[in-house]
Amino acid sequence: KLAEIKIIIEHVDIENIPQENVFSELSAMFYEAIKSGLTEAELILLEPIYHTIIQLPPNYIKNTISLLSKYSAKINSIDQDKEYQAIIEILLSVRNSIKFAEDIRSISSGRAFWQNEFYAFMEVPKHESQKLIQDIKFLKGISW
Repeated sequence: KLAEIKIIIEHVDIENIPQENVFSELSAMFYEAIKSGLTEAELILLEPIYHTIIQLPPNYIKNTISLLSKYSAKINSIDQDKEYQAIIEILLSVRNSIKFAEDIRSISSGRAFWQNEFYAFMEVPKHESQKLIQDIKFLKGISW
């Protein structure tokens, strides 16, 4: 998907172009400009990110934090205001959230509760994006 394209026209001379051909000539110029811009552009892979709030007993914090590092989650805050409940706020990619749900349920013996809310689209790290692109190409039959 192409997003956020900006075109700046610095100078266009249309005096030598016949009146009836102006539209087609300008369309061809824009097409060539966009085409060359896309071939020179650096592509990035974006993924949806969840803002996740986890509520769990305090004695499961240590295991949960080690689990979060396994899934490359970014920890925003850890609050332990109450003696019977801790709250951890994280940013977690959607592709990791399914397996994360299984693992946190297992680690906390079903005592952890969490809620996911869409946060933003963020760039996939380069080392992960190459593997994801290769996997997608393989699944589509483009490479083997």
